[in-house]
Amino acid sequence: MMISVNRIWWALAGALMVSTSSLQAQEVRRLRTLAGNLPKSASVRAVVGKIDTNRIKSGLARPKTVGTPRPEHELPQIKSRGRLKTASMRVGGVRWEDETKVVSSFSGLRATGYLPPDPALSVGPTNLVIATNTDLAGYSKAGEKLFEMPLGPDQANSFFKPFGLQGDLFDPKLVYDASAKRHVLLVLHRSETKKQSSILLAISDDEDPVGTWNLLKMDSLVKQEKESLWVDYATVAVTRDAIVVTGNLYDYEAGDWSGVIYRALPKDDAYAGKPVRWVDVLDTSGDHFTVQLAQGDGGEEFALGASYAFADDLVTFHKLVYTDGNLQVERTEIGVPEAARPPRGIPMRGTDDRIDPCGFRLISSSRQGHRLATLHVMKEPDSDRTSARWYEADLSDFETPTLVQVGSITGTRDSFTSASALAFGSDGSLGFVVSASSDDTYPAVYVTGRLASDPPGSVAGPAELRSSVRHFDAFEEGVERWGDYFSVQADPVEAGLFWAIGETADESGSWVTWIGSFRLR
Repeated sequence: MMISVNRIWWALAGALMVSTSSLQAQEVRRLRTLAGNLPKSASVRAVVGKIDTNRIKSGLARPKTVGTPRPEHELPQIKSRGRLKTASMRVGGVRWEDETKVVSSFSGLRATGYLPPDPALSVGPTNLVIATNTDLAGYSKAGEKLFEMPLGPDQANSFFKPFGLQGDLFDPKLVYDASAKRHVLLVLHRSETKKQSSILLAISDDEDPVGTWNLLKMDSLVKQEKESLWVDYATVAVTRDAIVVTGNLYDYEAGDWSGVIYRALPKDDAYAGKPVRWVDVLDTSGDHFTVQLAQGDGGEEFALGASYAFADDLVTFHKLVYTDGNLQVERTEIGVPEAARPPRGIPMRGTDDRIDPCGFRLISSSRQGHRLATLHVMKEPDSDRTSARWYEADLSDFETPTLVQVGSITGTRDSFTSASALAFGSDGSLGFVVSASSDDTYPAVYVTGRLASDPPGSVAGPAELRSSVRHFDAFEEGVERWGDYFSVQADPVEAGLFWAIGETADESGSWVTWIGSFRLR
């Protein structure tokens, strides 16, 4: 399917820079600029003013983030549509006799006052970048914290403070562009009172997150007829020529899901800190929901993504081609083994409260060349348990994709799976991180994976990275927001090594992130 372009805008990036250094001397450099949107016909110029420097001393207590849980949305109803024939491929499982080896494990960012944490991770040659709602931190691979900053918007010395935003920042995503050696951070901004919606990007100036980052703010409020739509559940991927973003659109007034936004902007200009022209494609057909973009090595000619809506035996793949300032979106579909949607909540030890498995939406995607892998949480056949159901497809012939393999992962034989993620390694292997709990166990983070030579659809026995020390007990009663997302990435230097981040609960029942690395046999 082809979709026409209907919005083109200009944004000013690069005149805003944030410098991160050690905990002993974190600097925030702010330059005044004409930040935000400018019509295509307008001239673009930066007004540079005095640089203000603020320092955060090691161990200085920061004010606790004050915020409310992100609005809960009803999942869209299943639409009547044509279907491809359901695939009869066998669904692989866990090879419990094979072991996954945990290499390192250490604690990450702790509860900020926002729920859920949405932990994100990017992995460079020597350091890691971690983001949550609503903090950013850098770590060495040995677990040493290099810096920590609030993302904003209203804290002193916050990362995005130069934009003077009001409202909430949420849904952080991180990718590492191995081809250009840059960390790329995506954060969403929303103000209920001002009816604002923004997409924020931050790009490190090299492979080391300790240093200068270029910041970019783009308006993402979509006005259609009498509706004002804001962006939620965004994802980001980097290709040879573009930074590409997708997100769901929700109506400010009614709160209804209203479609999908695709956005692309030139990578070279954004990386160089130049004025950036972006292009949008809007789809309000109601046929697609939560398009998960798949990050590769950053050198691919086009972006790939996947969505799972609205049939329980169908995956839709999305191809985004950015050429000469124009964005073309193509879609193709493939039948997959049918699975049931997960329950609203899954059990955990010590409480009648339940964990939200985040519905049927796809929650992670990764690619290696023309191969794309993606997953979501679904209900196991003939059981009340949930698992991470994953798919790998060959998209070399995009119009006629091939389903390569399908698998199902649980943390233990008797557990329920919730937040999960996957990533390709450079050798075609796959690494996974999953959250699992049961009536007898607290939520725990597990890691596993498969070599390219393993039996189709199978993974090695998961290894526990970290278990909660009590049940999760946050702001809600009944069903607790958990995740919503975890993250796993392949190490760009050491082949066969993966890094993962997930969520656990501490002694108080609050969330704390946990980071670790692991190998497959």
